[in-house]
Amino acid sequence: MDLKETGRVDPNKFWYYQHKGNFIVEQTLRIKKDINILFDVGAGSGYFASKFKDLNPKVQAFCIDPFYSQSDLGIKNGMSFVLKSPQDQADTLLFIDVLEHVEDDAMLLKEYLDKSTEGALFIISVPAFQSLWSYHDIYLEHFRRYRIQDLRKLLNKVGLEEVHSSYIFGSLFPVIWFIRQFRKRVSNQVVDSDLKQSSRAVNIMLLTFLKCEKFLLVNKFFGTSALIIAKKTSAN
Repeated sequence: MDLKETGRVDPNKFWYYQHKGNFIVEQTLRIKKDINILFDVGAGSGYFASKFKDLNPKVQAFCIDPFYSQSDLGIKNGMSFVLKSPQDQADTLLFIDVLEHVEDDAMLLKEYLDKSTEGALFIISVPAFQSLWSYHDIYLEHFRRYRIQDLRKLLNKVGLEEVHSSYIFGSLFPVIWFIRQFRKRVSNQVVDSDLKQSSRAVNIMLLTFLKCEKFLLVNKFFGTSALIIAKKTSAN
């Protein structure tokens, strides 16, 4: 969760983070079940790292973010919150909604190649489709949104091998697309976050609806987020 949006919603009770966190964990554990050292790069609140830590308390989780304040740093909920990566080499690295924040996304990935073990997994999630660009992206200081094809080109550029790819929230894509296209035509829009805490009933309804995505296969073609999981090979 981005530091700029801390306090707007409780990620543990908000449908977007709950579904995305569960989806990422599920896809990752299908590929790699034994995680020892986890780096959550640009971790913000550390929510996504905590999903792995909750499943296996033995995981050494490092939440890395150069924008942490001194009060953010230290050991919290069994995870280390740090400004820079430690000397340890990670076997699993999370880049969840991070690459869109940096001008040179390839350079950031290359930086962590030397900080990871051979065969390490790079789990990358980014906002999808430039057609969904909105004032929310501007508020969060994004440089771009991605398609799966863009992520594949990025992996080739840095020398990572794709293991899995998918979109997320495909069933909500048409609704979000329509809303954002409509808002672009409204002149009094304000640059701000779209996050607003929803009621428990709305959370349950949306989470139930989103569970059906795996049967609809919509995530193969589009979504509001893109996910790609890659592996560091011996060539790196």
